Amino acid sequence: MKQLLIESIRTDGGTQSRAEIHQDTVAEYVEAIQAGSKMPPLLVFQDGADYWLAEGFHRLLAYQQAGKRNVLCEIKQGTKEDAAWASAGANVKHGLRRTNADKRKATEMAIRLRPDLTDEALAQHCGVSREFVNRIRPNVVTKSQPARRIGVDGKSYPAPPTRPPATPRPTRPSAQPTMPPAPPPVRTPSAPPTPSAPAPQPPPAPPPAAKTPARRPGPQTGQADATGHPIPDHLIGLWDRRVEVEDLLAHLSKVRCAVQAAQDAADPLFAELNTSAAMANLNTAYDALKATAPHAVCPWCHGALSDQCRGCKGRGMIGRFAWGLVPAELKKGRK
Repeated sequence: MKQLLIESIRTDGGTQSRAEIHQDTVAEYVEAIQAGSKMPPLLVFQDGADYWLAEGFHRLLAYQQAGKRNVLCEIKQGTKEDAAWASAGANVKHGLRRTNADKRKATEMAIRLRPDLTDEALAQHCGVSREFVNRIRPNVVTKSQPARRIGVDGKSYPAPPTRPPATPRPTRPSAQPTMPPAPPPVRTPSAPPTPSAPAPQPPPAPPPAAKTPARRPGPQTGQADATGHPIPDHLIGLWDRRVEVEDLLAHLSKVRCAVQAAQDAADPLFAELNTSAAMANLNTAYDALKATAPHAVCPWCHGALSDQCRGCKGRGMIGRFAWGLVPAELKKGRK
């Protein structure tokens, strides 16, 4: 175990096996760290030049957002690919529960890294079923297609024939009539009907009862926040300004892509740039900006713009991360 500078840990090498970062979980970890709770160490691989993160991406972000500079790590000797392989098998029995998208990404990573393993061996490493691997493998592009594969027992077996990637079934065309529609019948003149007593007409139906419109709590602005709660009139302007945050996030995303592209291309212009530290700082800035976008009317002051409200800091609305920390009882008791 060793304390490492957060900026020295690289997260930009494709070693993340989750489909996305769960920001609510990061927010919970930040609160726990600030409260003094001890988190499990991160797992990193050292290749002699860099530390590649294999396990603990949510914890690393939480330490960054909590203002920490160092983090306890378990260090193993290995390459970036070793870190990615370890990441593909992480969180199988512990940690944040994986989604189906997480399982798929981890399995795809494992197939690319070890196409020489059987479906059963890959399934055991990734914590999925053999059928799951068998279904995904044909859609994963690998550098090679080994003629033999290594099983769980370490023995070599002939690789089965490669199945073509799954393709969607063609839409069955709707049946078209084969015969033209019959012409309408020709009406022939007929004798006028014999006059008879008019049939009694039913009494007119009473007019429908007026429906009482459903009442919604709060002012009827016609707009609701992301949780479905009505937005008070005086907060509509703030709610509509979310697009300003989205514009800033789009700019930051372009910067992150440019930095990553410069590193991938080994651009000499950025030779002195610590890419890992730059990306970590950009990610922190991105998450901080995303957290400030209005998400819900403040459940503490109910949008009253109170300077005394610590929940929304007097703006009447809170962000998505803050909403995730609101107690369930308070959410249910909103006005």
